[in-house]
Amino acid sequence: MKKRVLCAFFAAAIAAIGAMAGCSGGNAPQSAAESKAASSADAGADKKEEDKAEQKPAEESSEAEATATLEGLKAAKIGRVNVTSDKVEFTEGGIIYQGPDGKYGVVSLDGAKDTGPVYASAREATYQTVIVTEKEFGGDALNTSGLIGSDGSLLVPAKYANIEVLNERYARVFTADKETSKEDNAVVFEKDGFFYSTAVSGCKMYSGKWEVYDLQKKELVKNVSGTSAKQYVVAKGQFILYYDAKERQVTCDAKGVEVTDGKQIFDNGSYIFEMNGKSTVYSADEKELFRFDTKDYTISSFMDYYYVGKKDKNYFLIDETGEIVSAEFPEYFSKVFPGAVKVDNYLYALDGTKLISEKVTSVCFDTVNKDAYAVDGESRSYLLDAKGKTVMSQPADSDTYKDSTLEFLFWQKATSGYRFYNVSDKAYSIESVAGASGSWVVATEAGALLNLTDTRSGAEIIDSYAGYRSVISNGVEYVFAFNSVNGQVSRGSFDIYKVGV
Repeated sequence: MKKRVLCAFFAAAIAAIGAMAGCSGGNAPQSAAESKAASSADAGADKKEEDKAEQKPAEESSEAEATATLEGLKAAKIGRVNVTSDKVEFTEGGIIYQGPDGKYGVVSLDGAKDTGPVYASAREATYQTVIVTEKEFGGDALNTSGLIGSDGSLLVPAKYANIEVLNERYARVFTADKETSKEDNAVVFEKDGFFYSTAVSGCKMYSGKWEVYDLQKKELVKNVSGTSAKQYVVAKGQFILYYDAKERQVTCDAKGVEVTDGKQIFDNGSYIFEMNGKSTVYSADEKELFRFDTKDYTISSFMDYYYVGKKDKNYFLIDETGEIVSAEFPEYFSKVFPGAVKVDNYLYALDGTKLISEKVTSVCFDTVNKDAYAVDGESRSYLLDAKGKTVMSQPADSDTYKDSTLEFLFWQKATSGYRFYNVSDKAYSIESVAGASGSWVVATEAGALLNLTDTRSGAEIIDSYAGYRSVISNGVEYVFAFNSVNGQVSRGSFDIYKVGV
């Protein structure tokens, strides 16, 4: 099926939806088309007419149909931004804009805080943050970079050469000293303003040191540092694991105290402590969760929502109270969701019931609204409710399109417009679709402007703007709605909405 390539409507959604949907397997589908109005204003591109295609009715699902209907979405206006710039980038860490003098500013995602255009550069980092630099790297301005959070707060002061965000709690900060020609002595690698973890052709290398900065306490962690970029550093919750100068693996806590008691630490920062043959699981904030006997089972990992237990040769899931919440499976889990697991290319409910009869190539859970799964099967595409029951399915043929990685939409080309299947046994005909968001929302024409329409209910939730962008950050979807100035979309003035169930 051909997709209409219209305008720049949710360009930021491509990167943002990965935060919204936990996905397993399959290649990412092509991004949705963006807003027609923004495209005309930005690129002056002519619209391309699509070939007309006769609507094919969706085949009846071979799976059991759910009786519950997914609720419609709501949009709440939470703020407004006015900046003197049309050069605006929407990221999970904040809204980056360039001022009239070429410098950059960062606005929090809710629009409440604005740094002002005071930085020489600003770029998106991981874990919903933005790295800002007061002066261009080089010369006598080697250490002027800091870190800003999505709420607009300064997490790390601007006095480092480079910053590597390790997790929500820690960042590794690099202080450059002087240029060096020896890679083993280097801690910072830079080329054309970009930083690398290892040397690349034509890069400049600088000696110096790295340290770990506590983003929660806003201070450096004591006793954790090094002078080589080759020293491996990872963070698991409140724990820091790294190799010291003697290539010895060290684990330390938030105070910089080395952990020597044999804790089994999981990626979320929780851990198992063993004493006198008994094992206790503690949360990342040191609270006791539950106890278990290794004679009954062992715990190998924490996967997104549950601990993975093993007994004999079978695997099962355990929640944070110690309750076993799943059946036993002879194969390890390839993906775990709140109410389902993917094992050996099949999707199962936690009780071991096979949810889809055929093999599945990808599974996504809507982590924004937390009530649906999008599944790609070998022959059909499926929409499941939070309990794993099939809401609807349709054949995966050339006239049907389901984008479960970048957008949570099920739709079919119609003779005029599109038919969206996102609610139990209901379908909504929507004409002139100009783009799509990550949470069941499409832009529809309203004269010279655009509305946002909820494909779950068919209702319009945001009215009459010239263009839109969308970002998903920390499980929240933000929609930025632009006004029109002299017939052009103005990104310097826009309203901010939160969208969700």
